[in-house]
Amino acid sequence: MHIVSLGESQEKSYSTAEVAKKLGIATETLRKYNTLFYAHDIRFTKEKGKIRYSEHDLELMQQLQMLHAKSGMALVDCVAEVTKHVLKETDVITAEPSHTPVELQQLQQQVKLLEKDREQFREELSSLKTYIDEKLEKRDQQLMETVREMQEQKGILLEIKATQKKKWWQFWLK
Repeated sequence: MHIVSLGESQEKSYSTAEVAKKLGIATETLRKYNTLFYAHDIRFTKEKGKIRYSEHDLELMQQLQMLHAKSGMALVDCVAEVTKHVLKETDVITAEPSHTPVELQQLQQQVKLLEKDREQFREELSSLKTYIDEKLEKRDQQLMETVREMQEQKGILLEIKATQKKKWWQFWLK
């Protein structure tokens, strides 16, 4: 599979409607061209689900149009002829690395920093979890102590009420 849009990300890109307008064709015709190129393993760049065309892609479409107009060959044959030239060019051109060694080193440093930050966050999260667990345990203990004290006080109050309900002559009996 060959991706035609090999240009830099800084290169101007065009939408389907813009390319169709520049070529003087309908967008449906351009989509037909895309289908024919797709059959020859030529792919165009997609951004957010939409095809974006580079200057090189535009030239490719113009070559297709000129060949079709001059030769009168079928579109399928024209696409095959144009793709032969593209495939030869891409075979001759060596793929440039997308990142220079300096960029790779910077990326590696960023990855190390991110990993360090992630580990630090994990440690902080772990200590925070421990702190919360300890506080919850302490709160539970205090709550249980309070419940016990309330039950004891309730028992004392019940005894007091029971003694208050005794008749006057029962005070002398024990």
